[in-house]
Amino acid sequence: METDVALRAIIFVEDPESYAKETEKKGIKVIFIHKLINAVTIESTPENILAASDEDVVVKIWEDLKVQMFLHQSVPKISVPSVWEKGAEGKGIVVAIVDTGVDGDHPDLRGKLKATADFTEEGYFDGNGHGTHVGGTVCGTGGVSNGKYKGVAPKAKLVAAKVLDSSGSGTFSGVIAGIEWGTEQKPHVMNLSLGGNVQGSCDGTDPVCQAVDAAMDKGIVVCVAAGNAGPGSST
Repeated sequence: METDVALRAIIFVEDPESYAKETEKKGIKVIFIHKLINAVTIESTPENILAASDEDVVVKIWEDLKVQMFLHQSVPKISVPSVWEKGAEGKGIVVAIVDTGVDGDHPDLRGKLKATADFTEEGYFDGNGHGTHVGGTVCGTGGVSNGKYKGVAPKAKLVAAKVLDSSGSGTFSGVIAGIEWGTEQKPHVMNLSLGGNVQGSCDGTDPVCQAVDAAMDKGIVVCVAAGNAGPGSST
């Protein structure tokens, strides 16, 4: 096993803040402290991560897997125009976008972005465009296209957690941190148009699922991309 290879792991413990302090004293880098799911993400050698499994305070350890962006279906596909006809356009609703960031200067989104945070170490901006695309799908005014690309809830507001970098990639821990921050903003809805290379169907035990469940327990409707890696082409 190579000792100079840096890996990331999500370590579940009862007291994440205390564990993070003790871990840093050992010279091990702490990436995130996840209070929502009682876990700490570290970056260290395989030997240090393996050694952590022998610590009494450690409940379990997960690999900090990679995630990537996935695209949405278009607004007409979900029969939104018929909802608009009934007067429902998202007024008073706040949606958290956990993605590549959202460009608040986009003409269709100007004045809609209430708060932002970066969890990629790249700085807050949308260097990819996917998060802005998703934000437009959620609540874009459609003004630039004369209404052609109007979002689902054009009167809603946004908060944006950047968890995917300009290449469209991120980590489980960054997504969890984004979910935690998004939850603290008290949105009505949270959207994650992304997915990871998890083998088999998710049974709800992985760290991101636990964070999603915790957010839902706080009354947030969480929407997550599904089916993008189906069994065949275009499935």
